[in-house]
Amino acid sequence: MKVEAIDLSKRFDKFLAVNNANLSIESSKVLSVLGPSGCGKTTLLKLIAGLVPPDKGSVKFDGVDVTRTPPQKRGIGFVFQSLTLFPNLTVEGNVAFPLDARGWSYESIKTRVRELLGLVRLEGLEKRYPRELSGGQQQRVAIARALAAETQLLLLDEPLASLDATLRGDLLAEIKNLQRNLGITTIYVTHDQSEAFAISDKIAVMFEGKIEALGETFEIYMNPPTERVARFVGATNVLTGRVEKLESGAVILKLGKNSISIATKLALSIGQKVKILVRPEGLLIEESASDLTFEGAIENVLFRGDRVQLHVRTEFGLLESLVRDPSRYSELLGRRGRPVLLRMDPKFVIVLPEKDT
Repeated sequence: MKVEAIDLSKRFDKFLAVNNANLSIESSKVLSVLGPSGCGKTTLLKLIAGLVPPDKGSVKFDGVDVTRTPPQKRGIGFVFQSLTLFPNLTVEGNVAFPLDARGWSYESIKTRVRELLGLVRLEGLEKRYPRELSGGQQQRVAIARALAAETQLLLLDEPLASLDATLRGDLLAEIKNLQRNLGITTIYVTHDQSEAFAISDKIAVMFEGKIEALGETFEIYMNPPTERVARFVGATNVLTGRVEKLESGAVILKLGKNSISIATKLALSIGQKVKILVRPEGLLIEESASDLTFEGAIENVLFRGDRVQLHVRTEFGLLESLVRDPSRYSELLGRRGRPVLLRMDPKFVIVLPEKDT
């Protein structure tokens, strides 16, 4: 099912929760709506589900306007952050509930429940109650129930927010595998960038009720349209430079005493002031000086398990660098307070006109 939200707006009293939001996701793909708390993500999801009516705009499923169609007739499954499992019903009772409400026969319900519990790997737990399940198992029950009535669109509202980091990672992989196997269109709401990148084909970044960026996952990370989006989808060093020279498909930027060539499709002019956004993984520690290196001094060394995070004081301010080899932690810790050379990897540099914020 292809899903489109067109110019959706929703106001609660004086608060404009969703402001002219536009997004689309192709059939069988996963779209994540990513943004900080209070930006309108959940309200947008409820507008698509039909749980709240829009003040303006429309929702289309496969080109058909369903804006005024009640939620129970939209072919959707909704997994809420709070799960809303029925505590007085067993696992099979929770999954069977929407089928029973739709008048399915006993044998049809039994077959469908058995099929769904197999999909989410809960065989043998049919007679348990929610209180007897782990957090991850409860999430699987909620997903199975959402898929019960031959769902064409799965809507997930921060489904992993209450789980620990290890369980989140495991269940995220399971959700992705389940979605891929079923080929079901999915919209996933989260404030966690790593979740969005891991599960999505496409990402919408939302601030203050507005969709500020919409695109393929890789493009949103590597070529964000604004500084605010760039900062939200990954820690970013922000510097200021000027356009020194224009080349075909690239620009030469003056940054302090150095010049750096960056590929860009932006229409820039010589002398124009620009923001230079550098991902931490693109700020490299070098052992020998070159035209592209500049000096700094290590202030902080943080061990992050699979990487080492450095804060380096430079002429451009305090910058963050990531060293992907965790075995270098002791060595780098011993260099704290001492000078180092940094070089920008052009693949991880984003250029934006300074007026963008």
